[in-house]
Amino acid sequence: MLAGAATPADNTMTSTAAPATPAQTATTIADTYRQTGEAKINANDFAGAVAVFNQWVEADPKNTQAWYFRGAAKDDAGDYAGAIADLNQALQLDPAHAKTYYWRGRAKDAAGDHAGAMADFSRSLELDPKNADTWLLRGEAKDDAKDYVGAVDDLNHAVELDPKNAAAWAARGTAKDDAGDYAGSIADLNQSLELDPTNAKAYYWRGWTKGDAGDNAGAIADFDQSLKLDPTNAGACLEAGRAKLKGGDNAGALADFNRAVELEPQNAKAWYGRGMAKATRDFAGAIADLNRSLQLDEKNAEAWYYRGTVKGLTNDYTGAIADFNQSLKLDPANAEAYSARGMAKFGAHDYAGAQADLIQALDMHLDLNEADNARKALALIKMATQKKPVATN
Repeated sequence: MLAGAATPADNTMTSTAAPATPAQTATTIADTYRQTGEAKINANDFAGAVAVFNQWVEADPKNTQAWYFRGAAKDDAGDYAGAIADLNQALQLDPAHAKTYYWRGRAKDAAGDHAGAMADFSRSLELDPKNADTWLLRGEAKDDAKDYVGAVDDLNHAVELDPKNAAAWAARGTAKDDAGDYAGSIADLNQSLELDPTNAKAYYWRGWTKGDAGDNAGAIADFDQSLKLDPTNAGACLEAGRAKLKGGDNAGALADFNRAVELEPQNAKAWYGRGMAKATRDFAGAIADLNRSLQLDEKNAEAWYYRGTVKGLTNDYTGAIADFNQSLKLDPANAEAYSARGMAKFGAHDYAGAQADLIQALDMHLDLNEADNARKALALIKMATQKKPVATN
């Protein structure tokens, strides 16, 4: 039955009822399409909602709301190009509709047109400056664009307009973390979690901020709670693994990285993390995981560096030197890589090369432990070269 058609119950009307005007009939039909489509959206049946709104557009192509609702439904369904096309049409019919700019901004942002999204959010706010959701989305867009001051300012508006919006507090917390305001970030994320203690992402971001602030134990607790609420978040698995590795819990880290690999087997960082966790005992396993990480992302200087380190531990100095060479091509400012390559060259008896790398590393200001090791190696090189000529490449 077409939406808007009479149902059997409608036939109970008495003959004395006044006939509906064409405008009233059109409004009733539009309301039926809208309510039916919205019900499907609320049930997460976005394809079903689009199908309903298709009928509405076909029945009344001059109706701004028909294009608007179909565009919003397409955005929810992940059809961003289709959403933008429909919302363009809605704006041709009504260029002063704030929510249409809001939804088109959402679709543009998801499609990667961040500048276009920002422009649409700004236009929406010119038309409706009291919409907390628009301030929220523009603030998040500014945060993504690394305009942290602007992001916090927009999110201040979102929080002021809707202080019960947990997502606004969480977004401001992440923006403050990006801006280096860790205390402010944690306070905002605390508030977000008071409003919505089931928000896995808020625990994740608070864990991230605590890690940035040096509270590794607190970071682990938050990442673990995030994973209890959403065990499918590979990013939380990665961060939990890194924090546990930093805290010396290799077994816990390995378990988290295993889960990350299972969830996202094409994620180079997951294989890299697991390779680091295995490196304390399982050199072969570590190298295998780092091989896979580099197959997926050959531009990761840290992965080359770490695989070189593991190869050095297995006395594969030639392989280690090759990996350190690649790491330094990608990140020539890494003093630790020069130091590690110098150690590998020392193991390979290339004393001249080792000396040059270790001196370079010291000139680049290694941390105290690395610097101490480099000086010890240089002393050993001096002893070795006093007994025989310095080896050349």
